[in-house]
Amino acid sequence: MQFYVRIIDKIVQITYARLMRTDLLASMGISEKAAKIYLTGLTLGTSSVQELARKTRIKRPTVYLQIDELLKRGLFEKVSLNNKQYYRPVEPQILETHVKKNLAALQDAMPELLALQTDTRGKPQVRILEGEDGIKQIYGEMKEASSWRIWSNLAKIYPLFGDTYAEISNAVRRN
Repeated sequence: MQFYVRIIDKIVQITYARLMRTDLLASMGISEKAAKIYLTGLTLGTSSVQELARKTRIKRPTVYLQIDELLKRGLFEKVSLNNKQYYRPVEPQILETHVKKNLAALQDAMPELLALQTDTRGKPQVRILEGEDGIKQIYGEMKEASSWRIWSNLAKIYPLFGDTYAEISNAVRRN
């Protein structure tokens, strides 16, 4: 019987992993473990640290540390029931509020950040871009330019991007 419980628990864990968007939360600055705890908390509701640790398969002391971080960020709430501590995640809409607040702060600071940026017009700039994505990025930037010069081994690149050269030339003429 215990064998079947472990198999079912593993299936549930895999299903949670597919459904959970830890990558999205990580892009908001939340650690992978904290994201996993938050998302599991959403599915469980109010729960104990022990239950969160069991469902996430994260060690209990680590869950305590991550919950402390989530409490500081305002993403978890502490609930006392019968002299025992439980935790529950706040509504996901709070995440949207946090992102909007951070975006507004960034937009307010943007003039200062741009003022700090060194003016490099007229100075040579060197960037190294690799692979097909790097070439595509360069071509995208070249389409926006009013003029350009390039040194390259066209014999290797032209067969891959020959049509793109004509497209870039036309775009630069229009600029």
